[in-house]
Amino acid sequence: MVFSVRSDGGVPITTSLNLIFHHLLNERKKMSQREDEMRDLRNKTLEEAFRRYWDLGLPPGSFATAVLANDLIGAAALADTWNRPELAHIIQWVVTHAPRGSWGSYEIVDSWLSQDKAFDQWQKQRVADILSTP
Repeated sequence: MVFSVRSDGGVPITTSLNLIFHHLLNERKKMSQREDEMRDLRNKTLEEAFRRYWDLGLPPGSFATAVLANDLIGAAALADTWNRPELAHIIQWVVTHAPRGSWGSYEIVDSWLSQDKAFDQWQKQRVADILSTP
């Protein structure tokens, strides 16, 4: 370890670099933790509602419907105390996990709920995935 002393009484250069290094290292750890958290929603009830919507074509509730419809103002207004601070994370999770054609507007959500072509394709893909799993 190198110590340096500055004549002006300020923080030594090596100490400053060390602090910056540790700050950057901590930020990287936080980013990695956030990436791990993206794999699953913290609110398992909400995650189950999304999965029932995608897999069974069941209405997911007003907040989840607003998220799926890309109505962010409506979602923020409908969010409860658990989901409001997590809204950005929930949206990122939906964008990452939602099947094509299942989200984007209220019309798309209504169409998915009526088990349209996109829903049918998703179901066929799910069955194919299940059958191909050893």
